[in-house]
Amino acid sequence: MPNKQSPLINRFSAWLETPGPASRQSDEAEHFRLAAVVLDANVLLDLYRLTAQGREQIMKVLRGLAEQRRLWLPHQVAVELVRNRATAVQGRVAALSSIGKLVSSRLQSSQNLVKEARDAVAELVGRMTQDPGLAAEIRASMDDPALEKVFAEWRTTLGRQVEDLRRADAFTPRQLIDGDSLLPEIGHLYDDRIGNPLPEREVRDLVEHAIAYRYPNRIPPGFADADKPTDLASAGDYLMWEEIIAYANTMARPRRLILVSGDTKGDWYELDANGRPLQPWPSLVAELKQRAKTDILILTPRLFLEGAQIHLGADFNPETYQEVDRIADEDLAEAHGAEDDPGKERHISADSLVATALQGSQRVSRRLDKRLMRLVDEREMLRAALAAAGSAQADSTPDNRSYRRAIEMRIDLLERRIESLGIEIERSGQP
Repeated sequence: MPNKQSPLINRFSAWLETPGPASRQSDEAEHFRLAAVVLDANVLLDLYRLTAQGREQIMKVLRGLAEQRRLWLPHQVAVELVRNRATAVQGRVAALSSIGKLVSSRLQSSQNLVKEARDAVAELVGRMTQDPGLAAEIRASMDDPALEKVFAEWRTTLGRQVEDLRRADAFTPRQLIDGDSLLPEIGHLYDDRIGNPLPEREVRDLVEHAIAYRYPNRIPPGFADADKPTDLASAGDYLMWEEIIAYANTMARPRRLILVSGDTKGDWYELDANGRPLQPWPSLVAELKQRAKTDILILTPRLFLEGAQIHLGADFNPETYQEVDRIADEDLAEAHGAEDDPGKERHISADSLVATALQGSQRVSRRLDKRLMRLVDEREMLRAALAAAGSAQADSTPDNRSYRRAIEMRIDLLERRIESLGIEIERSGQP
């Protein structure tokens, strides 16, 4: 066997190379030490959804990269960042606005159920033992004032937790309008390292190329967005990709680039039979290598943080990783929901979803169960809040209309996530 690789092997190296662990780690270390770093819009928008502590830990890493002038912002990413900030935080705001009513109603229901259980047991004891004193003792040990005291303490504890979340350094849509303190920080990270808007004619040509050629032939990236409302919106990922290729051609050699994105749909990642991402499409690696002589490492936010901790000495709390994983789970469910038929009925009862989770408890992970219950619970909470807002006297005020609209948008998003997760649980039970 000759030592020299054939043209066939060289041409398809992105698809064929499977380096060992040591080689992979060395290559990754070189990227983290030298590569230009591009953050997708979803990564920057996630900064608005993190707690202050988690956000600051990640910003510290980004500031270090900025000092080395290794961050670069495509124009397409900047557009999506500026336009979608409010959407990124509205779910948290709606949840906080409604949780008080949910806590009160759920605790009151629980208190009534405890009373019913107490009375049922006391009645049974009285009938079966013919000892009315024992039944009275049961009722006295859990009388209404005692129950009220216990549940009042729980209301206070949960209410305090909610107020702590309200006072936390988190963003609201109104804050973003009145003065977004995070956007200037992001701007300072990049300084002048921002891509220029493409000429209108070039944008039109690229969009037409994506819609007419690349997407029908499922050439990544972006083809999973083909059903978005406009061709320009559908081509967003492809426009960013073309910007990255153009920028890579201006870099000094050897050219290395890291792309960090939370998008793991099938137009960025090769998927397994269950729809889970295996690896970024080798064709993306091959295209950048061919058109810009650049080696690229495509990472999820979680893998980027792990790499920064290993190779750059970054320090992240376990809670920060948990936050990043939680946001990634929500984004994945949302992305899967967006791929479903938009006209399909999405209103699934809470009882049927809980039953689905219980029936599949032996074949699905506890993580899926918990995520399903959390989403259903939030949806029911927001429906109750929406009903309360609809009956309010101030229904016609702009603030109340805005509040109701935010809840409606969140409920719609939750419906898509719940349906997607239901499908995922159902698939997990198939042989």
